[in-house]
Amino acid sequence: MDQTALNSKEDTIGKAFHRLLRYLFAPFFPSQWRQLLAKEPATQGTQPRRTRSYKRVAIEAVLYYFLLSPAVAMPLYNTLIFHPAMIGHYEIQDVGGIPKETVFFRGKNNVLLHGWFFKNPLGSKTVLVSHGNAGNLTTRVALIKLLLDAGASVFIYDYEGYGLSSGSPSVDSACSAGNSAYTYLTEQRKIGSGTLVLYGESLGTGITCRIAASHPCRGVILQSGFVSLPALAAQKMPLFRLYPDCTYPVDRLNNLAFVKGEHPRLLIVHGTEDRTIPFENAEILHREASAPKGFVRLAGTDHNDCSTRPSYQLLVALADMLN
Repeated sequence: MDQTALNSKEDTIGKAFHRLLRYLFAPFFPSQWRQLLAKEPATQGTQPRRTRSYKRVAIEAVLYYFLLSPAVAMPLYNTLIFHPAMIGHYEIQDVGGIPKETVFFRGKNNVLLHGWFFKNPLGSKTVLVSHGNAGNLTTRVALIKLLLDAGASVFIYDYEGYGLSSGSPSVDSACSAGNSAYTYLTEQRKIGSGTLVLYGESLGTGITCRIAASHPCRGVILQSGFVSLPALAAQKMPLFRLYPDCTYPVDRLNNLAFVKGEHPRLLIVHGTEDRTIPFENAEILHREASAPKGFVRLAGTDHNDCSTRPSYQLLVALADMLN
């Protein structure tokens, strides 16, 4: 076969593949519905006919609705939810003069998890930090320092697939890692639950509420949190408004359900200018939460500024919670 014929064949295959993609994904592009359902020009002695029937498009739409549901496509959505970093400033020796202890502990299915422990000699409380969905524990030095300055010891860990932790990130594995971190502190380090405060940042608020729902603790701090995973998904991507909660993973990270029930001391912290998780999430959580509860509104603060731009009100609230 000469080169011209070969190029022609490749061009034909490419066009056929392009048409196939348009055909398959057309149900999700309303701008193409008219073209797909348009009548073909009538030929001599025949009636115009539709290129695709309404029934065919409806069947394809139902098929895609099923294939893109969280119940089926959650492995795909995990890549959108989690943004782990493997590298970081692991050479840090101390934060605020308090030495860092590198910790490795076992999680579910014997997975190896990594954490940092900072023993504050002046503090009687320990904070278990479940961080947000991006980076790893090395990018939370400002948060660690904020909590150390407030008078507490700090243990921060990485979920599966983050930093030096093995495994793969997912909603379920993150919840499992959080429970394993709690078990490590209470069973291996013998830290009493009455001196343990759970701190969740962003996505970590969902992990924190899951831990607190099944384990005793002194208090819970939710920073830059959300109502629930399904509610946040619907808020960020209109497509998810089509799916009921039952199509999501078992761990739906329903923070609202947790705060409405019986819980230890609760502090909600949120920036009023948060462009990642809108401030209204915090307002709903605080309004619906049962007592005891507190609310710190960080005026003019975005999603990632809470620990780098703490207000006097936040410093007072943390000191009260951790002393």
